Amino acid sequence: MESFQVERLVAAIFGVGGSDACLDFTLKYMNEREAFGKKIKKFQVLRHEMVQLHTELEAGRQLTYHTAWLMQNGEVPVKECTMAKLYMTELGNKIVDKCLQMFGGYGYMEDFPIARAYRDSRVGTIVGGTSQIMREILAKIIIDDTKYKKVYSEDENVEKAGLPWGKPETAREIIESIPLRLKKDKAKGYKTLFHFDISGDTGGQFTVKIEDGVALVTNGLSGDADCTVTAEDTVYADVELGKTSPEMAFMSGQIKVNNLGAMMQFVRYFKKVTG
Repeated sequence: MESFQVERLVAAIFGVGGSDACLDFTLKYMNEREAFGKKIKKFQVLRHEMVQLHTELEAGRQLTYHTAWLMQNGEVPVKECTMAKLYMTELGNKIVDKCLQMFGGYGYMEDFPIARAYRDSRVGTIVGGTSQIMREILAKIIIDDTKYKKVYSEDENVEKAGLPWGKPETAREIIESIPLRLKKDKAKGYKTLFHFDISGDTGGQFTVKIEDGVALVTNGLSGDADCTVTAEDTVYADVELGKTSPEMAFMSGQIKVNNLGAMMQFVRYFKKVTG
């Protein structure tokens, strides 16, 4: 739940920026387009529609900025992130729909950016949790009084993973522990090749090969990898040890993965370092 908040806040931010852009180029069009002998910005019904959309967007912008402030100050604003994501993605769909209407038939022509915006905005109410899921999360918080506590902490004591040398702490140790953490029964039939390019004193370059329930880690990058993971050693270790949200590291670019689908499948076959 904590990791999802970054993605949902980003979705809200995209909603703010996308809605801003839609209103900007719609207002520009209203200043240029004429109908019945006058510019369409002079028609009261369109003028009132535009100011209503601007007002709703400003409310969503302030909710989103407040949520970002809470996140920046170390809070876990599950309620606010969920509200901002729900409100701004739904509002984004509303704004682009109303703006397209003002373009008339031109709104369906690819020469006008509103046509592309109409398609692109629609995904906002799906990714990172649908609007229906957002409402259910909020219902649990507001009605059922569900609480979500902070999970990732720099001070967290990491448990041993049951490895021969105890708890792996460095990026190198964590990657070298991959064969011992592989869920062999589950990994039968699974085949992949991964590259880990980890900078720093406790990192290195590694190739991880998995085939039929057996994992092999070798130094250096060899073969055609299905996925390459790039990060600094401390960042990678903190994510694996549960000190940092993996989504936060990914969304901020601290960890780079060139095939997210392959990575999501990869992690299913391992016991966590934290046991």
